[in-house]
Amino acid sequence: MVSVQIKAIAYLKDYLGKKERIGLLVEQDTTVGEVLAKLYIPNNEVMWVLVNGLKANQLDIINPGDEITLLPPLAGG
Repeated sequence: MVSVQIKAIAYLKDYLGKKERIGLLVEQDTTVGEVLAKLYIPNNEVMWVLVNGLKANQLDIINPGDEITLLPPLAGG
């Protein structure tokens, strides 16, 4: 098992039990997309995913100790 930190911005915190950050244990070689699925977060709810501050895609493999930041679509005008 690999331990990672998940950080959610704005309403995405709802998927983390209203918390801004949680720890999560996942299997070795888990992808970003699999993490989203494990948290029951629909793909259309997340605009960007950052892993350790760098833009990631859903096929990127998670490494031990990674921080995954979830950003929703931006709105405004």
